[in-house]
Amino acid sequence: MIDDNPHCQAVQAHADRMLEYGRDPVENDPSPLFAGVVDPLHKTAQLHQMIPPPGIRINDVSSLGNNLMHDVPFLETLPALARLTGDRKYEEAFDEVFDFYPKHCPYEGTGLFPWGEHAQWSFAGKRVMPNCIMDPIWFEKHGGIIHEHLRFAPQWFWERMWRSGPEAVVRFAHGLDRHLMNRDTFEHNRHAPLTEYVWNELPYTGPGKDFARHAGFFVFDCLFAFKKSGDRALLDWARRKLKYHLDRRLSNGIVRGCIRTPAEDGEGQHDSLALSTYDAGRMLGEETPEGAEFLAVANELFEARVKTGRGEQAKIREDADMALAWSFGDGYNWLAHLRSSVPLQVWERTRMPSYADAIVAAADWQMNVPPPPEDRPVVAAAFLNNLGLPMAAYTVTADRKYLDRADTVARWAVERLAPAGLLLGACNIEYFGNMNIMYSVTGSHGGKSDRPGYYFSGTGAPQLARELLRLAMLQEGEEDLLGVSDHYR
Repeated sequence: MIDDNPHCQAVQAHADRMLEYGRDPVENDPSPLFAGVVDPLHKTAQLHQMIPPPGIRINDVSSLGNNLMHDVPFLETLPALARLTGDRKYEEAFDEVFDFYPKHCPYEGTGLFPWGEHAQWSFAGKRVMPNCIMDPIWFEKHGGIIHEHLRFAPQWFWERMWRSGPEAVVRFAHGLDRHLMNRDTFEHNRHAPLTEYVWNELPYTGPGKDFARHAGFFVFDCLFAFKKSGDRALLDWARRKLKYHLDRRLSNGIVRGCIRTPAEDGEGQHDSLALSTYDAGRMLGEETPEGAEFLAVANELFEARVKTGRGEQAKIREDADMALAWSFGDGYNWLAHLRSSVPLQVWERTRMPSYADAIVAAADWQMNVPPPPEDRPVVAAAFLNNLGLPMAAYTVTADRKYLDRADTVARWAVERLAPAGLLLGACNIEYFGNMNIMYSVTGSHGGKSDRPGYYFSGTGAPQLARELLRLAMLQEGEEDLLGVSDHYR
């Protein structure tokens, strides 16, 4: 039975605790949304600024309420849990979130959602707020509340959002226009003012932020809204946004990850843009002229990768320090082989052998990674990265040794992160358990702590819950209700 599987039990326990005390705690008319920070010791959400574990930036922490983008992977587990366990409460919670969000949370003046790296929806204030709080009134007046499309929002997410709030979906798609910094070329900034404040009245001369992966997210969102609403202005917008990147490719046909400052990312976002374009074409339907148009572009991008090969990008450094497999943050970006999601998604759509080879090589490297260290924090995303490699290799090869390795990593994750049932933001929590915003006042900023730590939605814990549940399905031979993750690309 699937519900006897330890990984399914861990996810179910996490979901039960989130339903019990991980939602909006405001007594006066609470929302059904999940909190960004939850304290399992006191069994309540935290609504004050929190210092995150090492490797997580403070502006990734939604301390005052909800960040829906972080929650998307966790939300996906709820209907799956309902089907696997027969308990309707999980699907009811899922429906409550989507019934509430489009009616109450988008910013009224722009239609944009308070999500991503820099914004949240405040439970107490029932309003959009920046993640890192200084002076919220100044932030709103001067455009400091930023919209940022941190991850891909998959089709199932938009389908469910459309059921409850079709107008909100269309307004959001039109609101993405605020990312444009040059309306002639369609250059964008991945950051945009979420409020009415305008940044793009003059030609953009700031730092390079025109990342190709974000363009793919924008294109997919607009084309979904076009398909549902028939608004051809959104179709034209998506075409022009994609053309900006296609016209500025490298000589080998590879999309430049950041055009304004190519040194920031030469080609690392090519696959992400290709995936979003491909999924947009499939969503529109290959039998439609529009669907065929975007599928043709995606296949052209995939072919460019076939011709150039994965190259150095996919190779494992033989001298890689395996201890760094448990590190996470901006200082460890060279460990790109730990990110299995994009190669697996490309392989799933193209069956390109070079991607399969890269996935297997990375998983073979991971097979020798030691357990997580006992003397420093390890965030949930690091467990997720190490779990993703053998799961991806199993998907490609069906070799049980990779599934067994995934089971080992998953057990490490549950043992270290879920002593209280709730998946926490990091293990070895005593290292920073007292490090909340009050530590400078109380002086309690070191030494051991009896508290179990905190759940942080921005540390990868929601995605880890999803992958643990998918692992349980694979182990038990159940129908894979989740499939290859497309949130990370």
